[in-house]
Amino acid sequence: MKARAYNIRIEVYEVTTVPDGYGGNTTASILISNSWAKLTEGTGNKATAFGFSNKLNKSGLTAFKDPVIFRVRKRNDLPYNGRNLYLVYGDNKYIIQGIKEDQQEVEIFCTKSSPVEIPLIGVI
Repeated sequence: MKARAYNIRIEVYEVTTVPDGYGGNTTASILISNSWAKLTEGTGNKATAFGFSNKLNKSGLTAFKDPVIFRVRKRNDLPYNGRNLYLVYGDNKYIIQGIKEDQQEVEIFCTKSSPVEIPLIGVI
């Protein structure tokens, strides 16, 4: 593991519920950390070259569209999980699909979230 390999900066957000002031709750995203990471994309021939299909099948992910793997150094203060965390890199939101940990690194298997399709309102 070389320190120079971690050349991108990702942000880790947590989704939590907060009171909305009217007696109910709403969800909010809170930035909890920044981390240096290494990005590996798994599209096209790259997926076969990097052995994505083997890694994904071993991790239990069979249906995985446009896979992206972020490798980060293992941190004790930040438990990566897919239940209430997501990653942001380059103005794109990545949803955590699976995690593989070893003693020094954490591989985070993600998919890019699709933008919300808003229908156009016709002019009358």
